[in-house]
Amino acid sequence: MDVHQSYPGATTSTGAAAYAEVVTGGDPLLPAPLLSQIPWLAGIPAVQKAEALWGAHADIGLALALALALPLMRALLDLLVFKPLGRWAVCKNRRSPTKKESGTIYKYKESCWKACMNATMAVLAYSATELSWLRNTRGFWEGCTRLPCDFAVSNAVRIVYIVEMGFYIQAIPYLVFWETRRKDFLESFAHHVATLVLIVYSYWLNLTKVGVVVFWLHDVNDIFMELAKIGRYAGRDLLPNALFVVFLLSWIATRLVMFPGCVIRSVLYDAAAVAKENGITMHPHYEIFSGFLIFLLCLHIYWTWLIMKVLWKVLGGGSADDVREEDDEKED
Repeated sequence: MDVHQSYPGATTSTGAAAYAEVVTGGDPLLPAPLLSQIPWLAGIPAVQKAEALWGAHADIGLALALALALPLMRALLDLLVFKPLGRWAVCKNRRSPTKKESGTIYKYKESCWKACMNATMAVLAYSATELSWLRNTRGFWEGCTRLPCDFAVSNAVRIVYIVEMGFYIQAIPYLVFWETRRKDFLESFAHHVATLVLIVYSYWLNLTKVGVVVFWLHDVNDIFMELAKIGRYAGRDLLPNALFVVFLLSWIATRLVMFPGCVIRSVLYDAAAVAKENGITMHPHYEIFSGFLIFLLCLHIYWTWLIMKVLWKVLGGGSADDVREEDDEKED
């Protein structure tokens, strides 16, 4: 399956085409079954029954299934990869970890998992993004003559949405019940909820072109943040500081320049212009969508203040410690 050339309604065989028409009701704007476009899955009755059950919302069904699978995958990686690596990196003399070292290993595993997921999602989002959209942001909206937007969506974009949706569905309970509680817990919780709302909302309205760009801008710099934290948990100084500088530069470029300058500006002005040209009634979607994006920008500004505190420590000869964990370190 070529994810870049397969669009809603596209299939791999006559039988699959007939099946897709049943699931979508013959509407070319509804997504064709994704799994059934993969030859070795197309003939499995369970796959067809599942997609027929979900109908045009089969992508959401896949996202829910992924949300259930990711914690199992994380537990397996923790046991077989991240925990052994953490003990090797943190316990230099190979002895059993102390209580403080156990807490550090736990945070090491968290950052390893997030780095892997952010890297995966950033690669997927980049592969689904047309770079011309960043040069000409009207491209986010061109071809949309009604809401939900009626342009075709590539399977690459659909896969990105399935992965991002599945990740944030499981990330919210993980944040609340299992992850290390940091000073910005409420802000992180609000961010996760707002992000999930935006994912579902943009999927429903088919604002997926701008959606994948938002994913890429957010995921790419988080990789460097988690790698810097991994280095710090391992007791390194130079590597975390170097990665922190890369993270800081990428944060400024993506979260403070490109996100408001390309995405939010285009939502506020380009989308309004295209809607006026095509006679599209935008309300209340215009206010809701732009409002959630601006809310994320406000969170970015708050986190930028925390990042500047870390930068001040680094410039003063300290290490790139996460200021959100200072209370935990004092308790240890």
